[in-house]
Amino acid sequence: MIDFFVPGRPMPQKRPKVYRRGNFIQAVDPSKKDKLAWVKLAKTCAKLELLDGPLAVTLVFHMPIPKSLKRKIEPGMVHCKKPDIDNLIKFTLDALTGVLFFDDSHVAQITAKKTYSDNIGTRVNIQKVKKKAPP
Repeated sequence: MIDFFVPGRPMPQKRPKVYRRGNFIQAVDPSKKDKLAWVKLAKTCAKLELLDGPLAVTLVFHMPIPKSLKRKIEPGMVHCKKPDIDNLIKFTLDALTGVLFFDDSHVAQITAKKTYSDNIGTRVNIQKVKKKAPP
């Protein structure tokens, strides 16, 4: 089991930028620099090792409380605004590909939630899933 916390505002996966250069079309990932910085920070937070086989991933995104809503929102309440949770999951799994697992296709189960918190960041928990024996 691997469990670690990466401090800092959780980042969503950005849409690729597409450029046309003459007769060629080129797609560029604008999140690439963010992913490299996030992985570098994750490596300092935990001992990361490459896992193989089916994995269960639990992600908790601790989002900042807006100053205008400090009186109405308490830490631990559900966050239901942008960024979308699927984009947060995509960014995190793409960043950890090649660092914790060979490909994000190894992830067999995902549990994720967004909450407001005073301690903003991303909690990552990864466990190996036991394969069931054939009947």
